[in-house]
Amino acid sequence: MKCSKHPKYKGIKIPKETKRFYLGCTTCWDIWHEVHPGYHENVKVGDRVEITGNIPFSLKDRKNKNGIITNINGGYHLIRPMWCNWETELYRGEFRKI
Repeated sequence: MKCSKHPKYKGIKIPKETKRFYLGCTTCWDIWHEVHPGYHENVKVGDRVEITGNIPFSLKDRKNKNGIITNINGGYHLIRPMWCNWETELYRGEFRKI
């Protein structure tokens, strides 16, 4: 794939699950992943994660922003913070795997 910014590209392989959603060149892909490391790591139910993005109001005062994935529903991931029993819905970019 090529784009107007980077006419020459390296020819790296883009994973099949994201290739259909990705419209840029492979150089743009490399640059984006340097800025967002670990975005496409495989996560599953039971993994421990750190909430980094759109933090709910009641979590902002807490030092420990770790949680456990309880359910994966398409683009949303239900995460239960370690210190409480309610769940919050977050997109994949709003947390990172520990």
